[in-house]
Amino acid sequence: IYIKHKDHYEILNLVVDKYLKRMGGGTQLLDKMKSKVTKKRTHLLFDIRESNLDAQIWLRKNRFMATGVARNFFADHSAKSVKYEDAFNFVYRKEFENEEFGTSVCGHVSGHSSVGPRRDNQRNWSGRCAG
Repeated sequence: IYIKHKDHYEILNLVVDKYLKRMGGGTQLLDKMKSKVTKKRTHLLFDIRESNLDAQIWLRKNRFMATGVARNFFADHSAKSVKYEDAFNFVYRKEFENEEFGTSVCGHVSGHSSVGPRRDNQRNWSGRCAG
């Protein structure tokens, strides 16, 4: 499910049945969305739950970059009280296909835990590199 904005697409939901995961179906859906990026609609946006590490890693492998965080973006109404969760903002642009994703902007080797700019102790995004 996605929204077509004037200058970009926003992916609202992409779901693969748990029995069909790791068979390429999700990547095919994502590739179809990536093929829609043009000069008119220059990028894709996808907000991912902070707790969904599998999706974060998968998006990084598919040339998305974490660009920020949205505080209390997701609301869980299933509990007695509403619980909120932050979202990582992921962006895809065609030019990311030509980027070297094996290292961070400052040259450190990226691992699975590195999905974008590191967080500092106050839970704010910073452009600084760890180390």
